[in-house]
Amino acid sequence: MQAKKKLIARLALWTGAVLLVAAVTGIGGLVAESRDQWLLGERQERDKKDRVEKARSYLAEIAKRLSKLPVDPTLVGEIESRFFEEQASGPFYVWAMDTKGDFLFGVPQSAFRKLNALYDREVTPRLREGVLLDRQTFLLSLVDDSSELGGGEASEGGGAEIVERGMHWNLHRSEPPNTFVLSSPLKTGEGVALGSLYLKRSPIVPDDRYRTDERIQILLAVSAGVLAASCAFLWVLLPTWVFVDARERGVRRAPLFAFLTVLSSLAHAPAARARSTAGLSVRTVDASCRLPSAPPVAIR
Repeated sequence: MQAKKKLIARLALWTGAVLLVAAVTGIGGLVAESRDQWLLGERQERDKKDRVEKARSYLAEIAKRLSKLPVDPTLVGEIESRFFEEQASGPFYVWAMDTKGDFLFGVPQSAFRKLNALYDREVTPRLREGVLLDRQTFLLSLVDDSSELGGGEASEGGGAEIVERGMHWNLHRSEPPNTFVLSSPLKTGEGVALGSLYLKRSPIVPDDRYRTDERIQILLAVSAGVLAASCAFLWVLLPTWVFVDARERGVRRAPLFAFLTVLSSLAHAPAARARSTAGLSVRTVDASCRLPSAPPVAIR
């Protein structure tokens, strides 16, 4: 029996060592995964800043060439070509408004032509009624959904919705998380203000916020499996030890003791506390009801 107990002890020791190594490996994997997510977030933030800086540089270049009115059609054509070239990476829209808030030009021309016609037909007649919706806000809010608009309102299931409430029109739409809007002033060579130039970009960015290294995922899965197997093996060794020890002491019901050990290990903590409290109450009642013993009588 002593040999069996020593074997169980060695198995428990080695299993505990394996469990410790798996736990340390799992913690290391979690730290590596957290660091990988942090580096991914930093890279995405740098890419976003690069996109914004690139768009800002392009907008400044256009504003520098727009030094007089009316706008040169050649410049509008170049912007339109740029729109189609970069459409695969996400659409962008460029338009200009003069100092009075009137529309000067917009790219893509088909989208702004449709939106301006919609504004003139549906919003302009209501301006006399007190509707507070200027053309710039209308274009900025709905230029992304120009293909879905028709007849004065968004089509069913579209991303934009024009809701008339009393004397005010509210534009409700959900912008993509990567959308940004830039603006630049338009001036003549003498510094006279001509208006403002706007650029709205919605780049297509893959949603890899939760992407992790496959090797880290494999490491975490293996560590979790080893941890579970080690805990299960240690749990099996516990009743085995009780059984061997009971047989060594000559207990006839050794399997019963092992079975009770398994049941007690599966019991919940509240039940254990309840049993402990009940046992304490029984012992207290038993002690209070116990009669005082008579003094010993000497027999001669």
